Amino acid sequence: MAEKVSLKILKCPSCGANLKAQNTTDAITCVYCNNTVVPVTEPTVTAPKNEAGGFSGVLKVEGIKTSSSALAYIEQFFEDYDWEAFAYAQTLSIAEIDKLADSLKVSSADDKNTWFACFKAAYVPFINKLAGCNKILASIVEEYKKDNLDAYSKFDAYKRISSMINMHRDGIVTALEKIATNASKYGASDSEISSLHTDIENVKGASFVETYNDIESIPQIRSFINEKNARISQTLAAKGINAEYEYANAVALINERRFVEALNTLLRLEGYSNANTLIEKIDKYFLISDVLEIDGKLYYFKKDQSEYSTYCLYPTVNGTVGFKPIIRNISNIITNYADLLYYISSNNRLKRYNLATNVEEKLYDKRVDKKFINIYKRRAFLLADKSADYSSKKELVELNLSTGAVRTILEDVKAIVSCEGNKIIYTVSEKINGNSYEAQYRTLTNILDVDLMTITPLGDSKLSVEGFMNNYVVYTKLSPNEYNKSLYIKSLNTAEPERLIEQNIYSFCDIIENKLFYYIGNSKNQSLITINCDGTERKEWRRFISKILFEQGGWLYFIRRAGYNAVLCKSRLDGSKYSIIAGDIDEFIDIKNGYLYYINSDATLVKVRMDGSNLQELCDNVETVLSVKENKIIFVSIDDKISTGTLEFATTKLVKSIYAVDFSGSGKIKLAYNVTTAKEYDENTVYYVSAAEAKTLHNPTEKPIQMLHRLNVETNSVDVLLNLEPEKEESGLSKFTIAMIIMAVLFFLSLIFFACEITGFAILLLLGGFGALMYGIVVKFSDSEQTQ
Repeated sequence: MAEKVSLKILKCPSCGANLKAQNTTDAITCVYCNNTVVPVTEPTVTAPKNEAGGFSGVLKVEGIKTSSSALAYIEQFFEDYDWEAFAYAQTLSIAEIDKLADSLKVSSADDKNTWFACFKAAYVPFINKLAGCNKILASIVEEYKKDNLDAYSKFDAYKRISSMINMHRDGIVTALEKIATNASKYGASDSEISSLHTDIENVKGASFVETYNDIESIPQIRSFINEKNARISQTLAAKGINAEYEYANAVALINERRFVEALNTLLRLEGYSNANTLIEKIDKYFLISDVLEIDGKLYYFKKDQSEYSTYCLYPTVNGTVGFKPIIRNISNIITNYADLLYYISSNNRLKRYNLATNVEEKLYDKRVDKKFINIYKRRAFLLADKSADYSSKKELVELNLSTGAVRTILEDVKAIVSCEGNKIIYTVSEKINGNSYEAQYRTLTNILDVDLMTITPLGDSKLSVEGFMNNYVVYTKLSPNEYNKSLYIKSLNTAEPERLIEQNIYSFCDIIENKLFYYIGNSKNQSLITINCDGTERKEWRRFISKILFEQGGWLYFIRRAGYNAVLCKSRLDGSKYSIIAGDIDEFIDIKNGYLYYINSDATLVKVRMDGSNLQELCDNVETVLSVKENKIIFVSIDDKISTGTLEFATTKLVKSIYAVDFSGSGKIKLAYNVTTAKEYDENTVYYVSAAEAKTLHNPTEKPIQMLHRLNVETNSVDVLLNLEPEKEESGLSKFTIAMIIMAVLFFLSLIFFACEITGFAILLLLGGFGALMYGIVVKFSDSEQTQ
């Protein structure tokens, strides 16, 4: 979040919006209306709560004088309302409309138009809610077929919304019938009443929305799964694989805890049944940066005490870190494949450790670059020395995570620029002067598709790949510097030449719905541009768009920022129907249940509907939001700042805690105290480290004990997983030292027996001494190998 500075509040003389500025004479720009404001000419005012000039979706009830104008206003309001966002909201009505209807009942209950307005206020949102729920269901099926994880979060919303509709449908019918009766009582004609009853019958005729326990129970998805399994079975049968038999075999291997074999079998099934789900369960994970879990066992990475920046992997026993590492001198972790851990050692060698059998293997003799690692579809791609003689020439190698096999896929690679999915962007050197004494080279950029093993040359190295769209790559070239670039697009699999989209752009932004978003201008004055990939329909957006957040339902959500003022906005993808949702934005957090969540400049967590209505402050002093659930928010807050040390060498310690709060801003509870690090693993789990005070009275200066915990954000329950203070190694002589002592004693005794001419016994002692010597050498060599 932005550093706190002393600001004054003023109002824009053009639109009345609240603005913040430092107490200077510098002019500022209003992000609401683009008007230029000079702070010293404006009076200082206090910003009212939940006020932001220009918000859409907020009714000015006091400005509506008659019931007929209220009815017309409601009709117009509904025409422009964002029903797509309303579909996800945890309500069946619109608070602003309900407020207007209630005010009409007080001021003009004897007017039939009042009851027509009340009828629309209840009927239209419910019908649109029903239609929106059906659209969500259709979207769930569509996303599931694409193997998109968004299907599961949308399914959670569908369950909540469908249950709400079924619970309140009869109550809506009763309320509508009562409103129709009042309309008839105060002058509505028979035809008007008949129209109201037709709408009521529409609500009655709407069957209860179907609810499902899990996503696979949805008939369209169940049918899709069955069709997919039949199709996969047929494809695998052509390859000689019996899908049903192999799947059952994989399940049996899992039960026998033979995870690598099970994983290899499941991968051959190409997604048959719930093979992918089982694969995810077998694939274990890093809890936080220093802790790894494999098959329910925890391992701890700790920095080595040596002069090198390496780590050791320690086992854990009964929730405590052991003192003896099982792997020494780890330079970088690549990944794990079930219980196979792949890593780079301190001497840049590629190694594998089997955590089931405790066997370590060196997989590759050449040095690998620990800075470049790309994991894609059970393969790891690394940059390695081309020869073992420390040559500057590099090659790109592929590591098969299943077998541990390493093969070269590209030779003479200069550097890896970046990776995106199955695309690796790299550079090569090309000789442009054949003179061996004065050879000259130029650097070229290429793209490798690791699925097809095809190469697309892009040319000059002074370019940046910005993204991929369908079968095209989008990139920029410096012309002449980083502030003036040319934007290009090029086909990946055809010989057609590159296409120039625009010259002299400032920076590239994003690719959304096959449209390119980029900025022109400079660091102080930028304009966002959108254009089709063929260079048509170029459009310039409003100024000061600093960050595009996401696209949903044909709407683009973004932040406009000018100085210390930022607003959250939305617009149609074609730039139409622009509106401001909320002001005073510091950090956008998430979208959930039809609400947008963000942190403002006062470190307060705020929620607002996607149409800009119902803005509500939930909790203050928020440092980090860990999880936004269906019914609550989990966040880290700073409780206190404690100063320690002398005045000259004072340090400040932040005391942080994890809290939960519901969507009303109440029900706040503290889940964890004195938290040092916290990380969300999935939507239900947060791992955190907290410092427990040492309970030793004889040493009051002893450091607090770091403990690893697992928080279930669904139940708020906490499990203590690990004491991160490694056990101290018991004092004693090493095996090597003991072996050397035994050797020395036996050699000394053998000399004595030789002197006494007891030759046979002296020879036995001498052989024992040699045995102790050999044992010591083996132990020393084994320890030395572990450090390589």
